[in-house]
Amino acid sequence: MRYRIEQKEALQLIGVSNRVVAIDHGEHPGVEQVWKSTDNKTYTRLRSLNNVEPFGIVHVSFSEGVRIQREFDYYMAVASTEQCPENLSHLIVPAMTWVIFEVKVPWEKEKWHRIYGEWFPSSGYEQAEGPMIQVGPDIEVGLEKQVFTEEIDVELWIPIVKIS
Repeated sequence: MRYRIEQKEALQLIGVSNRVVAIDHGEHPGVEQVWKSTDNKTYTRLRSLNNVEPFGIVHVSFSEGVRIQREFDYYMAVASTEQCPENLSHLIVPAMTWVIFEVKVPWEKEKWHRIYGEWFPSSGYEQAEGPMIQVGPDIEVGLEKQVFTEEIDVELWIPIVKIS
């Protein structure tokens, strides 16, 4: 599994958000609700606001505490220095250190195991409080379900701190 560790400055994410209750298998219904309720106009506007790294649509999971809880906020968003339009939500992400994994979606339990069961225990780092950010993929707006027929390259950003 390819990864890199980077220090990133604070950034603002602007997007469509929803409170999500975690499930064990498949896409979270609250995430799918964001995807199917976003129209082309909103999606195009959102993409036009993306003027800083990371570039492209990001999928953000955020809950208080270090690990994703049974309930969390999901954002389909972009990074931007623009003012957040009234019909969208924003999240300010403080400057932090990230481990950035290069992975492919769709997700499988084995990928999570490699990150949390193999990489973290041997890395000298632990997960820090903050959002988990998946850079990509773009979605097709208004669909009931997003169906990926082939693997798509994405980046998974997890905030980390060095273990002393």
